Amino acid sequence: MLMLPWLAQAHGTMDVPASRVMNCYKEGPESPKSAACRAAVEAGGAQALYDWNGINQLPNGNHKAFVPDGKLCSGGKELFKGMDLPRNDWVPTPISAGPDGKFEFVYNASAPHSTRYFEFYITRDGYDATKPLKWSDLESTPFCTINKVTLENGTYRMSCPLPKNKSGKHVIYNIWQRADSAEAFYSCIDVEMNGTVVSDWREIGQVRAQQDLAVGSKVTLRVFDKDGKDAESHTITLNNGMNTAAAWPYHLGQKVNAESRIVGIGKLDAKGVLKPVVSNTENRIYVHGQANYNTKIDIVAAPNPNPNPNPNPNPNPNPKPNPTPGAGCDGVQAWSNARAYNGGEKTAFKSQLWQAQWWTRGEEPGSMQWGAWKAIGKCTGGGGTTPTPTPAPSNKCEQPWSASATYTAANTKVSHQGHNYLNKWWTRGDTPGQADVWELQGACK
Repeated sequence: MLMLPWLAQAHGTMDVPASRVMNCYKEGPESPKSAACRAAVEAGGAQALYDWNGINQLPNGNHKAFVPDGKLCSGGKELFKGMDLPRNDWVPTPISAGPDGKFEFVYNASAPHSTRYFEFYITRDGYDATKPLKWSDLESTPFCTINKVTLENGTYRMSCPLPKNKSGKHVIYNIWQRADSAEAFYSCIDVEMNGTVVSDWREIGQVRAQQDLAVGSKVTLRVFDKDGKDAESHTITLNNGMNTAAAWPYHLGQKVNAESRIVGIGKLDAKGVLKPVVSNTENRIYVHGQANYNTKIDIVAAPNPNPNPNPNPNPNPNPKPNPTPGAGCDGVQAWSNARAYNGGEKTAFKSQLWQAQWWTRGEEPGSMQWGAWKAIGKCTGGGGTTPTPTPAPSNKCEQPWSASATYTAANTKVSHQGHNYLNKWWTRGDTPGQADVWELQGACK
């Protein structure tokens, strides 16, 4: 029982290339786009994706005793059983060695802890992805072991020589064994190896299309330097045929690749050439070598071309009053703009029941086209409670925001240009005051 606090303090998974659970989380926990991720949610539920950083055990190095065959990707935990599904359509990340023969792995960690080792294994040639992954499916020795690594802005960056003569789809199995406790974390990483191809491109992010966009919408890729200052901006306006979830990342990639001096969008082919593809999940964002840049995609929805100024010209002269926004229903608490909601939580607002798709605070249900709230039905009765208001935040300045830092945990407080902010979800490179992920908490000094 004394070990349980350790489980709450340190969490993590591979971010580049994205682990299986991280990849599905970035597709959208409630409605992933790829068939494999949808099947994972059907098998184990969406909560596993919200808890992407919790595939862990307490093996103290004895991993095979705690993680049985067929359950490597879930770490032997029932919550994550969807990650163990034997399928050959898990979305892979193409990877190639750089000019130095190495690839930089980026691990998303939430707290600094002493590391005993990071180990990287890869599946044997001929591994059958349609069968559950077993320890014997991995090469007997890791192709890379890292014993000393420093946590920088919430991430561990590790350069590893890639295994030689590997090509095609493989699973990289990563183990992070801590030295200051028995805890270890496990990551299954679906990759597509490009053999001996050498590429100067280094992945820094992905283009994830959650849904089709309205014709006339504008999509902008913003590029920031290491200090968080705008370096480039590339915008497309979506015409007919460009606005589907699979199409607009492709057209954005074409625009960026034709104009940018810094970044590229697409999928690396067998020769290491970067080309955009028609897909809502497969396009990645790359920079050359060790260039230090971050990116953000902004979407401005097209205005409604046919607004109806009088939707009800013959109103009911004796309308039945609706519950006020402050009243709950069906035993569900009324929505409060002062409260933070985690993914999966429900609230009542304007006679409607809503469910949060991810962490949110201050966003009125139904106010945003691609917002956090999903309508799940009408209220049918009373019994809800009115929430207690949250006190105003302090005016003391929090730790300064850093453009290069990764803010993994929601509700992390930072200060920027004389104001305090609170992040709603995982973020990196998004400037407080300019990005929706940061919620203004007030002036500080």
